[in-house]
Amino acid sequence: MLLHLAFSVFIIVMASVLMSGHQRAWQRQHEVATSDEEREFFFRRYRRRMQTSGMLAVVGVAIAVGFWVRIPWVALIYWGVVGLLLLWILLLAAADLINTQMLWTRERNRHRRQQAEIEAELARLKKQSTEQTKRDGNGKPKPR
Repeated sequence: MLLHLAFSVFIIVMASVLMSGHQRAWQRQHEVATSDEEREFFFRRYRRRMQTSGMLAVVGVAIAVGFWVRIPWVALIYWGVVGLLLLWILLLAAADLINTQMLWTRERNRHRRQQAEIEAELARLKKQSTEQTKRDGNGKPKPR
């Protein structure tokens, strides 16, 4: 009995720590977001993570309370609901993983496009400079 109570308290404390961390992260990210899309992503992620952490706390309480459920059919329903909560937590975690991966893939692709544009501009300027140098004296800089 004491072990499952300690485990319950541990889960509740960890869920509280996670919620506090999510709150601080949301405040920082909201301030530094550079676009509405980024702000919306951070808000949805914050909402998912707060929901997940809150449900972890509920599961912690459910584990503590579940010790006193003695009627078999009530226990079956009770632990079935706890199992569904755990499944929902798992689905939210998967959604968070997928959405984060999609955001960073879009960001990486955007940076690659920008890099390609910058490299193309650099090549154009180098070519233009080379042509200018050839016109000004066969590779010798023009005296000033």
